[in-house]
Amino acid sequence: MAEPRVALAPGALLKADHGTEAATLLLGSGEAVRLNALAAAILVLCDGTRNSEEIANAIGRGSPTQNVLEFLAAATSLRWIVTAAR
Repeated sequence: MAEPRVALAPGALLKADHGTEAATLLLGSGEAVRLNALAAAILVLCDGTRNSEEIANAIGRGSPTQNVLEFLAAATSLRWIVTAAR
């Protein structure tokens, strides 16, 4: 069975911070979370077309795969990302 694809949670919006590689994640609850460049790069790839392994492999060139997978697990627990509908 294929690993499920992930996407930003409903109502979440990733907003680039102009002049930096960082971003802000705006959640449906009204909360705003400042993200560093790596977190932003990971969440950009959470568009419903990739699973966690594919995202880790895409980012993995500059960051250990395990770190990316741990971030994705934490983002899931925080409900920043969800399993995408097929």
